[in-house]
Amino acid sequence: AEPDERQLSLARLRLCAAARIVLARVLGLMGVTAPERM
Repeated sequence: AEPDERQLSLARLRLCAAARIVLARVLGLMGVTAPERM
């Protein structure tokens, strides 16, 4: 893959990881547990 494509892929993976953390914290605030896997 070209460097730009690789950087884009890494950025998308980081975005997914960040979204997972945020979602888990929001669900925790509401008193709901998030599943480990979907």
